Amino acid sequence: MKTHLSLGLFAAACSLAACSSDEGNPERPAGGTGGQVATAGTGGTGSGGTAGTGTGGTGTGGTGTGGTGGGTALPAGARVGAALTIPAEGPITDDTEGTGISGGTALTQSSVMTVPATISTREGGFCIKGTTATVPDMNSYGTHYGAELIFDLKRVPNPAAPAPVADAGADAGAALGLVAADWPRGKVIGFSYTLVGNDPALPGSGVPASRLRFKANPIGSNTAQDNYCDDRTPVSGTAETVLFSDITFECWQAGNYTLAEDPIQFRQTADMIGTRANPQGFRSITWQIASDLMVPPIAFDFCVTDLKPVLEP
Repeated sequence: MKTHLSLGLFAAACSLAACSSDEGNPERPAGGTGGQVATAGTGGTGSGGTAGTGTGGTGTGGTGTGGTGGGTALPAGARVGAALTIPAEGPITDDTEGTGISGGTALTQSSVMTVPATISTREGGFCIKGTTATVPDMNSYGTHYGAELIFDLKRVPNPAAPAPVADAGADAGAALGLVAADWPRGKVIGFSYTLVGNDPALPGSGVPASRLRFKANPIGSNTAQDNYCDDRTPVSGTAETVLFSDITFECWQAGNYTLAEDPIQFRQTADMIGTRANPQGFRSITWQIASDLMVPPIAFDFCVTDLKPVLEP
C-alpha cells in the first residue's frame, strides 16, 4: 500500500532535478479577472469560475510521468464517446453521452510572459496562443509557470448574484455570469482530444512537442497548492487519450497517487502531503504550456478539438 510523502522526501527528490513548489500555483480569482489571470471565458456568459476553482499552474521539473502522442490504450470494454458540442459562442456541452458536461473556457497565465496568452473559441474547438518565458531561477516558478487553457466542466448561474430587477429585461441575469461548479465524473474515466496547430511557421505548427501538461482539478482541491498532472508529448492533428489513471499528484515526483485511486493525495500543509477520499468528480481540466529552468521561451498557437469523454465498460 502507498504511504503519503513528507516534504523531506519531496525536497530530496528536488535536489536531483528541478521541481516546482506550491507557491507557483496561484488561484483564479472570482470572475476570472485580476492578478495573474486573464479571462475570455466562453460558454454562455462564462466568468472563468469562482475563487479556488481555477487551475493556476506550477512550474515544471524532472521528467514527470511521461506520455506520448496518441495517448493511453483503453481498458478492455471502455470506449471513447461522442465529441462535445463546441459552438463559436455559448456553452460547450455533451449532447449525446449523458455526462452532464456543460461548461466553458478560461485562461490563467504567469505574470511574466514573453507574449501574453490569449484564448478564443471557434466552431468545433477552443484555442490558445502566446509565448512563455524562461524560469530564471528556482524561486521564480510562481511568476514564470507558463499559461493554461482551462475548461470548466460544469457552469451554473452565480448563486451570489442579486436577483434581477423585474423590468431589467430577459438578459439581466445572464450579464451576471456563470461560475464553475462540481461535476461528478460518473462513468467517465478520462478524455480524448486532438490538438491542432494554427501556425505552420512554429515548431509542431504551434503545438509544443514537450513542456505540455494535461491537468485535472478534483472536487475540493485547493488550486493554490494542489497540482494533478500528466506530461504529454502531443503531435498536431493526432488524437490523444488521457485517463484519470495517468494523472498523478505533483507529476514531476515519481510514485505519487493517480486520480483513479482512492484515496488521493493533497497538500495537507505546506510541508506535508496527506490523503483524502477520492471525490470522483472534478471542477476543470487544463492544458498547460509549462516553463522551466534553462528552457527557452515556447511559442504556442493551437486549438483543442474533438474533445470526447472516455467511458468505462
